[in-house]
Amino acid sequence: MLFPLAERLSGRNVNSRLAWLQSAFNDEWEQRKRLNRLRLIDVLQNAKYEIPFYKDLFRQVKFDPLLLLKDVRYFQRLPVLTKEDIREAGARLLHPDCQRYLPVHVSRTNGSTGSALPIYYTPAAKDYSAAVTRLSQHWVGFSADQRQLHISSAFPGQTPQVAKRQEWWRQQATNRISIECEAWTEDCFAALWKKICKAKPYIVQGHPSTLYALARHVMNALGPQRGYFAVFVSTGETLTVQQRRSIEETFGCRVANRYGNAEFGIMAHERFVMNEAADDPDLLDAHEASKNHFMQVVDPYVWMECLGASAEGAGSLVVTDLTNYSSPLIRYATGDEGALESGVDGLYLKTVTGRVHDKIEIAQRSYPTHWFQDFFTRLGVVDDFQFLRKPGKQLELRICLLDPRAEMVVRNKLAESFSEIAFDVSFVERSQFVRVGQQQKFRYLVELGEEPGAAIASKSPLSIFSGKNHGKDFLYLEGWYSEEKYATGSFRWMRRQAEILLNAEKSITSISVTCDCPADTKKLPVLSVRESGQVLYSEKLKSGAQRISLNLPSTAQSVPRTIVFEVSEAYQVEGDTRELGLKVHDIAIS
Repeated sequence: MLFPLAERLSGRNVNSRLAWLQSAFNDEWEQRKRLNRLRLIDVLQNAKYEIPFYKDLFRQVKFDPLLLLKDVRYFQRLPVLTKEDIREAGARLLHPDCQRYLPVHVSRTNGSTGSALPIYYTPAAKDYSAAVTRLSQHWVGFSADQRQLHISSAFPGQTPQVAKRQEWWRQQATNRISIECEAWTEDCFAALWKKICKAKPYIVQGHPSTLYALARHVMNALGPQRGYFAVFVSTGETLTVQQRRSIEETFGCRVANRYGNAEFGIMAHERFVMNEAADDPDLLDAHEASKNHFMQVVDPYVWMECLGASAEGAGSLVVTDLTNYSSPLIRYATGDEGALESGVDGLYLKTVTGRVHDKIEIAQRSYPTHWFQDFFTRLGVVDDFQFLRKPGKQLELRICLLDPRAEMVVRNKLAESFSEIAFDVSFVERSQFVRVGQQQKFRYLVELGEEPGAAIASKSPLSIFSGKNHGKDFLYLEGWYSEEKYATGSFRWMRRQAEILLNAEKSITSISVTCDCPADTKKLPVLSVRESGQVLYSEKLKSGAQRISLNLPSTAQSVPRTIVFEVSEAYQVEGDTRELGLKVHDIAIS
């Protein structure tokens, strides 16, 4: 009853957007696909003429949105938008009139897959995101007269009265209760379970790691406790099979997975379907997707792609806004990996791999890393953090600040929150965070081993250019095949996209690339060269051998620079299953 009143008083318009989404999902999937493509073209056309960042980008890569009417694969000609691109573009990703005429809200992501980013929300963008949230609740059987409960992290200190009033009003309007979990201790879990039993909500929402730990506590202390809530919605982390099974067995509830981030909100959600299965068992319909716990993509809201899929079907998830005309994110690389499959009723996210949060033991108390993630987000001055743990050594907490002058603020808050600080605190640049694995992924907790080849924490951002690489001008990164040597010369094939890393200790001002397009190339490609999202070069290549030269913009940064090469077309060789983009004979640095 309060939600329509809250809408009017706050100037929001969520219900009409919800009605539009529900109407869109009443259409057949083939019809939705056609409408979604037109919506995508509309967003791209608007960006081409109205958004400064995309005006420049589309002109540099010679991109015409209307060509998507002929072939939707043309969309792949646009480079992906990275977190670094967003950070550098800043307000150029926002329609110029928005800041003058609309109450634009600037928020920062919590950085779970990289550095925190500024994200712009207009009233319409916030309303569409809220409508998707309400739609996803309907998908798991929730109705407006039922209660939902959200488990969040508890923090020391006083919450401002204004924030308390805003949160109270929001909870009343959405029939929601928020319960805080201070730490992963027996006492905290006992108190948390008592509050859930008292509330008796339909939905419980929170991190799966927290509810899994609660399920283990309840099962050990009380045995199965069923009937206190109907659905658990997993948020913020990867939901494992073991977590799902334990939560369902302990609480007798259904578990719904969802996928989203701070940039878009919810993009895909598990949907409970009760209708009969299709006659063809190999057909992926809504019933089969529900049975297999696949998440349905909210396809009228976002355009989702899976790039570089492996043999198992998983690849990098890239997403585009379909409703945000004021500050759209186009081909945004989320930093997550997943497997997409198109069925007869829609597009489904079969698997997704995002952040898996570890536990930090401090003064005999266990904290999930998302506790610190929320803790630093609320402070508003921390860009990112990382714990380093090494056998026989004190735990180290590395913090990268948005403002170096805020060091004492963070130190004081940590001292206030932990009477016994069982870790060393150091303030660092982002380059001093340790990356792990072949793909150099970021984790909030890194175990540093003593054995050779273990990750080594270094205060030098140039460590990759030490030792045998010390004198090199550049290194080949992603997207390159091994060098092939013949009597007539040597070359190295690159994929359609490849990267090199420049040595920051060298004074590099230009790059020359010697390459060739074989005479039997069916369609000559466009070669684009980029750095941090900025297009340095974009021209159609000629047939045969050629040399491309370009100047690099000057920079004051003392860290290695990543240069990205991308061609618009792949070269086909009969019997060769590799993705071949360009034959490169030489890269000269000066």
